[in-house]
Amino acid sequence: MTSVNITTTKNKVTVSQSDASVVTVATPGPQGPQGTGSATVSIGTTATGSPGTDVSVTNTGSTTAAVLNFTIPRGSTGSQGDIGPVPATDDGLYPDDIGSTTGPSATVAIGTTTTGAAGSNASVTNSGTLSAAILDFTLPKGATGPAGATGPAGAQGPTGAAGAQGPAGSDGAQGPIGPAGATGDTGPQGPAGAAGANGGTDIVLDTTPQLGGDLDMNSNFISSGVLGVKNTGSQSELQLFCESSNAHYAAIKAPAHSDFSGNITFTMPANYGSANQVLTTDGSGGTSWADASGGLSRAQTTAIALIFS
Repeated sequence: MTSVNITTTKNKVTVSQSDASVVTVATPGPQGPQGTGSATVSIGTTATGSPGTDVSVTNTGSTTAAVLNFTIPRGSTGSQGDIGPVPATDDGLYPDDIGSTTGPSATVAIGTTTTGAAGSNASVTNSGTLSAAILDFTLPKGATGPAGATGPAGAQGPTGAAGAQGPAGSDGAQGPIGPAGATGDTGPQGPAGAAGANGGTDIVLDTTPQLGGDLDMNSNFISSGVLGVKNTGSQSELQLFCESSNAHYAAIKAPAHSDFSGNITFTMPANYGSANQVLTTDGSGGTSWADASGGLSRAQTTAIALIFS
């Protein structure tokens, strides 16, 4: 049986004959330097070298994409073997050996070269015959090196086209009201408008009239109705001022609520009366003038208080 053994010493591969049909490379080389990135290994050419030369492997690729070209030397011619017995009949192996005294010359050819898994052993298998060997090689792929450093950032690409405008957002909360601006100049007076109903002077149209200041009667009178003086929580009072800058007044003031037993109305006499007479009441609201010494009972006399200040 003829086979080939492959052993490695550093960077040299030696091929020799042995009795094994499959030879594993058992002596690995030292750990190589750390690779950069993910390296690949592919098989290039396989050539037969001269007998006695060394096996060589040449990388025609790069350090990260290796392409291995193998040169495997032809084996040296062996010594003449003993002449074997001449077969009486054809055994099918060597059709030309019938009656011959010499055997055929053995040949070795390179068959396939396959890349094995990383970390596995290299192997050589003879797919031919003992006298016409065809060697099929399986060489393991190197382990993947660590990832290399991140390269520099590429140049920024051109700006893309503007996208379609998105929908309008909802209105934000209203901001605070700013300070009032300065008052502008008074504009020209516009034309007089048309007169409204009653000229706007009929006070009966206003059910809750209010005076913005003193009412000037202009020596006119309240011509009809009852004059009532109401209040908002204090006793109503009628004040009659003097003629000198309204410096003093005489007032008639209503009694307190707790003193009332009902509404009262005094009807004044129709004349001035006589000197030194006093105003008396008949107990029903009618009044008249009477002499102070007339002997009227206390129950028949009621004084009307005039409050001066």
